[in-house]
Amino acid sequence: MLANVPSTLLRAYMRKNEEELNDYRYGTGTGTRTSSLSVGLQQLGAFVACFLAWPLTDKLGRKKALMLSAFVFTIGAIIQTINTHSLTAFYIARVIAGLGLGSATVVVPMFNSEMMPKELRGQVGSFFQWFYTFGIFVSYFVDYGVARGISSHRSAQWQIPIGLQIAPAAFLGFGMLTLPESTRWLTKKGRHDEAWESLRWIRADSSQTTIEEMEEIRIGAENFKRVLAAFAVFTAQQATGATAFAYFGPQYFKLIVGSGDRSLLVTAIFGAVKVVACGIFVLWFSERLSRRQVLIGGAVVMSACQITTAAVVKSFPAPAEQQETVSPPAIATIALIYLFVVAYNFSWGPMPWPYVSEIFSARIREPGIAIGVASQWLWNFVFSLTTPYMIASLGWGTFLVWGHVLDRREQLPQLAETNRSTSGIWAPTIRYESDTKTFWLVTTLVNDDRPDNDASRWDNIIFKSKNPFNPRSWSKAAHFDFEGYDTSPFWDVDGKTYIVGAHAWRVSPGIMLAEADLETGKVGEWKTIWEGTGGSAPEGPHIYHKDGWYYLLVAEGGTGLNHMVTMARSRSLYGPWDSNPANPVLTNANTTEYFQTVGHADLFQDPSNNWWGVALSTRAGPEYLNFPMVRETIMVPVKWERDKFPVWSPVRGVMSGWAMPRTNREISGAGPFITEGDTIDFEPGTTLPAHFTHWRYPIPESYVVSPPEKPNTLRLSPSRLNLTALNGNYAGPDGQTFVGRRQQDTLFTFSVDMEFPPISDSNPDSSSSSDPTELEPEAEAGVSVFLTQNHHLDLGVVMLADTASSADTSNVANASEAVLAPHFRFRGISYVPVPSDVVIPVPPAWRDGPLRLEIRASNVSHYVFSAGPAGAMSRMKTVLEVSNEPVSWGFTGEISWMASGLLVYLN
Repeated sequence: MLANVPSTLLRAYMRKNEEELNDYRYGTGTGTRTSSLSVGLQQLGAFVACFLAWPLTDKLGRKKALMLSAFVFTIGAIIQTINTHSLTAFYIARVIAGLGLGSATVVVPMFNSEMMPKELRGQVGSFFQWFYTFGIFVSYFVDYGVARGISSHRSAQWQIPIGLQIAPAAFLGFGMLTLPESTRWLTKKGRHDEAWESLRWIRADSSQTTIEEMEEIRIGAENFKRVLAAFAVFTAQQATGATAFAYFGPQYFKLIVGSGDRSLLVTAIFGAVKVVACGIFVLWFSERLSRRQVLIGGAVVMSACQITTAAVVKSFPAPAEQQETVSPPAIATIALIYLFVVAYNFSWGPMPWPYVSEIFSARIREPGIAIGVASQWLWNFVFSLTTPYMIASLGWGTFLVWGHVLDRREQLPQLAETNRSTSGIWAPTIRYESDTKTFWLVTTLVNDDRPDNDASRWDNIIFKSKNPFNPRSWSKAAHFDFEGYDTSPFWDVDGKTYIVGAHAWRVSPGIMLAEADLETGKVGEWKTIWEGTGGSAPEGPHIYHKDGWYYLLVAEGGTGLNHMVTMARSRSLYGPWDSNPANPVLTNANTTEYFQTVGHADLFQDPSNNWWGVALSTRAGPEYLNFPMVRETIMVPVKWERDKFPVWSPVRGVMSGWAMPRTNREISGAGPFITEGDTIDFEPGTTLPAHFTHWRYPIPESYVVSPPEKPNTLRLSPSRLNLTALNGNYAGPDGQTFVGRRQQDTLFTFSVDMEFPPISDSNPDSSSSSDPTELEPEAEAGVSVFLTQNHHLDLGVVMLADTASSADTSNVANASEAVLAPHFRFRGISYVPVPSDVVIPVPPAWRDGPLRLEIRASNVSHYVFSAGPAGAMSRMKTVLEVSNEPVSWGFTGEISWMASGLLVYLN
């Protein structure tokens, strides 16, 4: 009965909303951890008990040790069954039960081997596994029965399966009262008369054969056996994965047939197959086949089944919800798993128990079996603890960079003239209209330097495309009037089109709606439909229609640590809107979670009709100091039942949910897949990769891939402005020469090989001069960790007077009169303190060839800037290690910028 705990405890929900507390006061977000610990802690107790059982059974004997084991287990089971409302109490009870269970698993095979004649020892030893499978089989049907027959709102649904564990424990404890003590233990203790009576009772015979057996027991063979063999055979038994199947069968089968009671039924049948297979082996084959042949043959068959099963599950993932019929791939997978468990119960399931019991002499039987069985519980604990997380992480998914909606100046010329680093495009929403087979993107160009009540601050725009994979297919911007931002389109069931948006919240917070023509940008009267739940800045709205209801999704609380997602619904678009009683439906505000600032969400369905939510979040922790990737997109599973508000899984570092749809890499798009790293050699005939990006519009002629005079390079023409531009906010229409790649991993290494010095003017056809007097002072090329024009950390190669040093750069103003030489220079800008400039002359030996500049995220809070000659990693030198706090700010994440290959300018 012990294997049913994860599924029964996880069904201990007492209220209709799964986000509310249950009997054990945990939510869906901690279900994986609870499942893991509720099983794993019992295995840990069993592991410890194996070593306690060794001296215990040696002192008390097998009979009393088993009775004590049953008593301890019963105490643990009783505490588990009581509704204490405390996971701590439940966990302690699991450890107590584990102590009793582990002790019993050491003593039972020991008692069996000592009391059975050698010709029956293998068969009786294998019965241990058979009854083990029978217990799990019964637990599966108990799980299935209570799930079908008892409401999940009643505690009895989980108390009955857990409480039934007491029955076999009591049967074992009281049953031992009817049996004599082990003959061999009595003999070992010198109690020969009692030993003879024990043997005579168990054999029901006092003939000469029994007398000779008694004499053989008294003599005993003093053999030195390999304890390692006992340890190894039980380790291998657990490594087959069969125990993980036993404990987490419903979760495994959910990956194949989807959620619902069908997975419980398939698991119950799985248990029946185990019982029948093990029974057939025990009764007819256990003494007819050699131990070695059985173990080798079973390992081969099980390996083939597991490899094939993994391939099928990956290729044909299950739907999240139970379907009317089971698909052919699912049927094939179930058959493979059943074949696997048949092979297991013909080999590695029952055979280790008699094998380990047989190989030790009486003198070392207790420690030998204890160590062997301890290894069984050790790996049982490891696999049971990790299996829920493995299941939660199953699924294969990746994303492809399709291309860009906005990458041409003629689409939106105003973008080039924005002033302030936080100006630009805010919160785009993309939607597909099936009637016209058109993709629409609605967003806002925000002039963040203008007052909130200035209507020109908000330029709301619409783009459309029939082929989103081709950036050139996206239209020029169509503009529409709205004094707000975060606009999103919605098509009603009557064919009308609407736009919903957030009014400028500092002026008048609220969510507004208007009928719209997306082709022309003409909009009707804007009306406020909801003002949120009272949190600041209601924004980021989206509308959905489902089951006759309109659902409104909104962000509140601002974009910082109070960020949250709220929902309301109505039978009419213009209300009244009823707030979700469970609001906020998604947030990590006022928690210690690593992922913070969760908000600005959206909902979508995958091809299996499973609902998912996406939202913005920051890997900051509650300290909110070091988060260089700033806001990222996270994804969580969402359960959306008919006529109910959707229930969102909370954002955690380890997530569980629906099986991922099948990976499909055969799709159009500029690429690449974002999970892949980059090694860019700028081959002839190629263009800049689609996931490289610029600050505002690039000047195309400033970027030449693989020029004829220098193939396999990127030639950059310098700009007059550096990254800070004119004032940290404005660069004017002429732009800056740089290109970069967004940081998408917490830890990474970014490097570029570059040739320097640059040419003395901006004519790319002129040749580089080796005469330093022809070069401009402060000409620079380098790499940068760039957030905005007023938040970046740079490492460049800069032309300075040959006397410049990290201690004195005051002569730079008169550098045009001095001999110039290349220097490495680190400098930065931010609203928080940054390290002082570091200037180091480039060693003369490095000046004749390419240089390598490198940025490495050494941990979650620091970058390391390094430099050296290209192609000589051993000669790389660290220039500076710096905190990422200066670029942990604002709305968007860091970009690593490249130099000649990549950021190049002349001052």
